[in-house]
Amino acid sequence: MKLKLIIGLAISALFLYLTFRQVDYRALFVALKSADYLALVPAALALYSVYILRAGRWFFLLRPIKKTGFYNLMSATSIGFMANFVLPARAGEFIRAYQIGRLEGISKPAAFATVVVERLLDGLTLLVFLVVVINSVRAGREHSPFLTALEWAGWLSLAMYLTFAVVLILLKTRAALTTKWLRWLFRFLPGPWLEAGLGIILRFTDGIILVKSPGQLSLIVLFSIVMWLLNGVCVYFFGLAFGVSLSAAGSLLVLVALTFGIMLPSAPGFVGTYHAAFVYTFMFFGISKEPAVSAALVSHAVQVLVATSLGVFFLAREHLSLRKLLKADGDSPD
Repeated sequence: MKLKLIIGLAISALFLYLTFRQVDYRALFVALKSADYLALVPAALALYSVYILRAGRWFFLLRPIKKTGFYNLMSATSIGFMANFVLPARAGEFIRAYQIGRLEGISKPAAFATVVVERLLDGLTLLVFLVVVINSVRAGREHSPFLTALEWAGWLSLAMYLTFAVVLILLKTRAALTTKWLRWLFRFLPGPWLEAGLGIILRFTDGIILVKSPGQLSLIVLFSIVMWLLNGVCVYFFGLAFGVSLSAAGSLLVLVALTFGIMLPSAPGFVGTYHAAFVYTFMFFGISKEPAVSAALVSHAVQVLVATSLGVFFLAREHLSLRKLLKADGDSPD
């Protein structure tokens, strides 16, 4: 964990340097001072709506395991995403699975499996967006290194997501055979450790349940599309606050770049990687660096504020703290 944190801090420092390199700080201050902060209100409202949609989509992903309560889904979602902003190594994903498992009596590995499936859906949705928007903005920029880098990131992400999908399918459809392979592959581990690990993996597969209802599957896809389109709306208003009016394709391209950026290891809160992805995508559209950096700083602050306000609200309602959840998650036998 310490090594991951050190690597994340180093990467964040590098991207912060790239973000603030050659910035005119006087112009940056002017951009921050002259921004239309009222434009951030619809952006924040859209972000709150995204969390509601996330909870709604999770309901359908968990439905084959158990019919869960919406309040519990919002609690787990909000606390988990807040933890992603304040804790390293995306610890919020584990906290989210633990919290919904605790509230609904679901196996924690099974709950975490639905989180993995959810992230897979997010990635595939954004790759579809990338294919659509990259062709929309390519005109006159056929040899852009930025677009080339995004395309390579897209192909690498697709390979990663397909690998995850194959592993998940094997775990679900060929559990015995996959377990046999894993037992052979990790035969060097002590027997008790190996069996305990395999037990967790088998419980993990409980959450990998294919939604067979066409209606529910359609709703999951619809929730995913609307949720990410709303994130694109947030980007549009973040730009508008600083006098930048992006097209729909431009807003979605920024969103895709941001997602690729925060996939990299970083300090808690995606510091540096978020900002660099935001700034260099804005600059790709001909926006000068100072307004781009200003918009990146303010948009990140709004993201943190929305996530932490929801997380703190639900932590207070349930008389919990992140420290308690981390300790309980570590002590949990399943």
